[in-house]
Amino acid sequence: MDPIMSVQKFIRDHNIEQGQPFRANINVQMPQKPAFSDTATAFIFYDVGYAQFRIEIEWSFSNEIMHALGLRGSYNTNFQTFEVDGAALIIQDTKSKIRICISKQKDG
Repeated sequence: MDPIMSVQKFIRDHNIEQGQPFRANINVQMPQKPAFSDTATAFIFYDVGYAQFRIEIEWSFSNEIMHALGLRGSYNTNFQTFEVDGAALIIQDTKSKIRICISKQKDG
């Protein structure tokens, strides 16, 4: 599925409003490092100027740790691969080989 269509499906399936924060369970898999999970606030925006969706993640740790792990605070459909797998949005950062699985936390 096209990356933009994948993000649109994730938004629709989870009733997410663009630009509005949502709590997410995030599972990260990296080469030669143990996988880890985090709970974070995420945002999804459509950037008309670049014709892309952007996902911003407010990690629960510092920017220094984020960068040391090779993570970013923002991912977009022009530079990373996005796909829906069940209820999760999968971001594959091909440059760093990091796989990020985002699942929206249930409201309530």
